[in-house]
Amino acid sequence: MAAGFRSWFIPDLPIFNGKDHFDHWQLKMKTFFISQGLWYNVIQNGILTSTDDHEEQRKDAHALYCIQQALAPTIFPKIIHALSAKDAWDILDANYKFHHYFLADEDLHAFEIPEVFEEEISLPIGCIKMIPKQIRDLNPAAYTPQLISIGPLHHGRPHLGGMEKYKLKYAESFLERTNKPKALFVHFIQKHVLNIRLFYFEECELDSRAYIEMILLDSFFILEFIMYYCEYSLHRLLSIMDLTHDKESLWLDPDLIKKIMLDLLMIENQLPYLLLSKLFDLSGEDGDLRSRCMHFFDRVGLEISGVTDNYNEHFHLLHFTGRIITTELSTPRQYSTYNPNLYYAAQKLSESRVKFQSIKSPGLNKIRFEKSSLHLPKLKIADNTTEILFRNIIGMEQSGVEDDAFICSYVWFLHLLMKSDDDVAVLVNANVIINGLDNNQAVVELFNDLCRNIIPLHNFHFSKICKDLEDYCSSWEGWLNNCARTLKDVYFSNLWIGTGTIAAIILLVLTLIQTIASILQVVYR
Repeated sequence: MAAGFRSWFIPDLPIFNGKDHFDHWQLKMKTFFISQGLWYNVIQNGILTSTDDHEEQRKDAHALYCIQQALAPTIFPKIIHALSAKDAWDILDANYKFHHYFLADEDLHAFEIPEVFEEEISLPIGCIKMIPKQIRDLNPAAYTPQLISIGPLHHGRPHLGGMEKYKLKYAESFLERTNKPKALFVHFIQKHVLNIRLFYFEECELDSRAYIEMILLDSFFILEFIMYYCEYSLHRLLSIMDLTHDKESLWLDPDLIKKIMLDLLMIENQLPYLLLSKLFDLSGEDGDLRSRCMHFFDRVGLEISGVTDNYNEHFHLLHFTGRIITTELSTPRQYSTYNPNLYYAAQKLSESRVKFQSIKSPGLNKIRFEKSSLHLPKLKIADNTTEILFRNIIGMEQSGVEDDAFICSYVWFLHLLMKSDDDVAVLVNANVIINGLDNNQAVVELFNDLCRNIIPLHNFHFSKICKDLEDYCSSWEGWLNNCARTLKDVYFSNLWIGTGTIAAIILLVLTLIQTIASILQVVYR
């Protein structure tokens, strides 16, 4: 027998099928691993996957094999990509530590749903998909939720497991506040679960019960989060999660709610909007989800007060957000195959006496160029919020969800206007850009990076404005304005330079007169 070789005893392991008490199964497995000397160094602390110690690798492989053998065939796919025993343990812990307590067997029994909700809900197929790797690699954090998973694409990620217990608290709060039986919502989701699954491009390996449970908890969380954020206060949001006296540093972060809101607006972290709307109606609450979402987005910082929503349906919350930003696009959009380029950036345009006007009312459809003035909506660029929101909407538009890539066009247009920090300064001085980044160059770099995501635009919405700007700058009026601006900036920038310029002109004129007089004197002598 080779030195260091050790054989492990494998008894009949308890099988976890996703329905029995997960905490009981965990305790039995923990006892087994302790008896084998595998718990503390292999499961609890983990072994580095890069280690060259073959004995350590054998221990980890043995522990992983035991976990695999202790799972029912319906649960095993959850850990199929786990690279170590600790990974597998953490994935199961994140998925089942809290979820299995929410749905009881009686919740899955037949329940009468009001007739008005019996109609089949129609959802687009393959609407949500993972961002392509070459785009994700530009900024992985912009597409990956940091605190909470919504829907199946990031469900079960170990770093998101901490929010699962708070989803339960929000679900209990929702059911208590609406005074509706849990089974009512369970059976509505049961009825439409196939359509919900098809809403996602990637297939989810969760069984039917676990899938319904996930969708239900995520839906309750979103509805309750929006409700309390709009109607109540930050203190109420935190009190539901028992965070007002929590000592964990994560929850003392004042940006907690903001981080959750950003997670809710990531393309891979979505639920069907129609499903949320139907569950909201089923709860019997006053009003409608659309108005709640409008209020929510306004408080998020999109500054959409007074905006009207002209669309009858939205695919998900991010889709809703993208349409709200464009706002009131009932008028035909103008675009052409004109090359999406602009020779003159903001500073050059300013030198040609193009005035930049900040639009008070929101809406990208209000962008226009008229009477030598370029009207642009105010854009607040703050830390990573702007980047995350734009990257996810761009990803959504480029995936084919929207026929018109309006946000892509807007981001590209700003990129054309801001080619240097001097260009950004022009827009900042015009109150078009509110720069919350370190400096103006950071804004230029942000839009350069954002435009790496954008494939060639065949429907650039601001092509006419770009062409009008170039025509204006190339016209006699633009040329004269540019000359006048040069005279002012170079020869009359202050009193002393202006005085010197006037003196030089007078001297030049006198010299010219003297020269002409001398010539005439010679000619007529």
